[in-house]
Parts: sequence; structure tokens; C-alpha cells
Amino acid sequence: ACAGILPEPDALHAITVGALGTLTMVMMGRATLQRAIREPRFSAGANWGVALVSLAAVLRIAAAVPALREAALIGAGLSWTLAFVLFGIFLAGALAQPKGRGLPAAGPEP
Repeated sequence: ACAGILPEPDALHAITVGALGTLTMVMMGRATLQRAIREPRFSAGANWGVALVSLAAVLRIAAAVPALREAALIGAGLSWTLAFVLFGIFLAGALAQPKGRGLPAAGPEP
């Protein structure tokens, strides 16, 4: 058990779902925005995607409780899937726009 609270496989899965899932999502978004030469601002849908990854991690922790296991695992899987669908829409939208949209024009200072 992980510090006597969670079984080790559940704790490891919760960490990878939450920490690595969030890190992967945010880095994909930043890299996409930098590639598209845009301000590093996520849309509301992308922010919801990041929040849903966190919810998936919390539900994965709740799945350690035997009475909640099935519902929590289903909820975690749905949250994870919806998170990446929303984020995929954000990435597609960011890549479909012309480069540099929304940034000030580059040039010498007056």
C-alpha cells in the first residue's frame, strides 16, 4: 500500500493520469501555440480539458474504494476521453488559423 492509504497500483495510476496527463496536454498546447506563433492562451475548451484530466485523476483515486470502483473507473475513463477530445478541438482550431493572429506586428520601435 502507498503510505497505507492506496494500493500501490492505484496510486501509481492516479499519479500518471493526473501529473503526466496534465503535463502532456499543456506541453502539446504550448508547443502548438508556439508553432503557430500565437499568444500562449488556451481557449475555454482547452481549460476544460485540463480540468477534466484532473477530475479523471481524482476519480482514479476514488476507484481504490471497492464500493466505488466500477463507477469511478468509468467516470475517470469518460473524463479522460472528453478531456482529450476538447483539447484536440482546441489544437485543430489553433493550427487552422493563420500564423501570428492576435499578436502585435513585429518591427522596429519608433
